[in-house]
Amino acid sequence: LSVFCYANEMVVELNGFRLRQYREVVSKELGSPIKAEKFPDGFEYEIYLLKPDTSLYMIFEYSPHDLQVIWSIQITGRDSKTGFKDLELGMGEAEVRKLLGAPARIEDVGAYGSKWEYDAANYSFEINTKGRLSSIKITDASQELFPGVDAKKLPRFPDVVKVLKSRRNA
Repeated sequence: LSVFCYANEMVVELNGFRLRQYREVVSKELGSPIKAEKFPDGFEYEIYLLKPDTSLYMIFEYSPHDLQVIWSIQITGRDSKTGFKDLELGMGEAEVRKLLGAPARIEDVGAYGSKWEYDAANYSFEINTKGRLSSIKITDASQELFPGVDAKKLPRFPDVVKVLKSRRNA
């Protein structure tokens, strides 16, 4: 009999919304999206303004596997507390590194700046071209971070009972 432990971090909440929350919760809370589209792969997204001047907005994505639940949440903008690991949109790159450490990967995303990704985590950040935190995104990565158990590797129930009845610690 064996037990597997995973040292992964999966953040499920961002700015008051949760991954796998029903899609209708977003529209009931934030009203109508300013934009909604479907990607060629079947994913859908909706953009909601949090400030009328467009300086703060959220993007919600929905997977084609279940378009009724939130698959990813992104908050983008400036000068806003996020409730996420003491980060504030607009803080400097050095402050982000101090709070979270160095990212595993940094990807150039053109006019948006750079995208920071961390291993064994379901979040990423965008640092704009001025070196400021401009976006936080969490994604439902539960299948990658916490893979399912291979049923073929599980012991048969009679074998488990036999071990338990043996009264041996080994």
